[in-house]
Amino acid sequence: MHAWPMHGLVLSTPTLTLRGLTEAGALALASVVPEDLDHDPRFPELTSAQKSLRSYWQAQGQWSAGDWVLQLAVVVDGEPVGLQALEGKDFAVRRTVDSYSWLVPSVRGKGVGKRMRAAVLELAFAHLGAEVAVSEAWEDNAASLGVSRSLGYRDNGLDIHRRDGGPGRMQRLLLERADWQAPEPVTVAGLEACLPLLGISPGPDQSAPAPAPPTAS
Repeated sequence: MHAWPMHGLVLSTPTLTLRGLTEAGALALASVVPEDLDHDPRFPELTSAQKSLRSYWQAQGQWSAGDWVLQLAVVVDGEPVGLQALEGKDFAVRRTVDSYSWLVPSVRGKGVGKRMRAAVLELAFAHLGAEVAVSEAWEDNAASLGVSRSLGYRDNGLDIHRRDGGPGRMQRLLLERADWQAPEPVTVAGLEACLPLLGISPGPDQSAPAPAPPTAS
């Protein structure tokens, strides 16, 4: 039994494993985090490794059932190679998830990014009762946009954000439950203990959470 249930969450596919991120796992990932990631610009004095650790501690410290960031270490052939996160804000009502991720350069371009995103989408749609998944990426981030579109997301408008001191175009994407089809099987272990902390009440079948009760008018 894990004191923090998310530490015991494991998603397994034929080619990779995603494990709930522990502090030891966060330290291991910090030692391989690449320097080319887009990190929070409010902390320019921090290295990429330090920003990675800060993100982990922030996610744990600010966790609530109504606003959570589930971070998972991506493991290939026994080695940590990246991070895949799934986010839920007011999930019990909105049934919407967002995601972000990164990979070490040595495994990029090999389909790992698509498979690890697919694993958390299968968790969200098949086990958590999500109805919608959203994502966004800079308009010139062909790799991230390619992963999203290959999994069935459709373009959902543009936003303008500050980028490198000027304006940048951010592409929004959206995937609905009805359009989701997992490209490979995903085995989920350790989920039941996590559900209350994700704002979910399990139904008779714990893999199909009961919908949130209607809001009183």
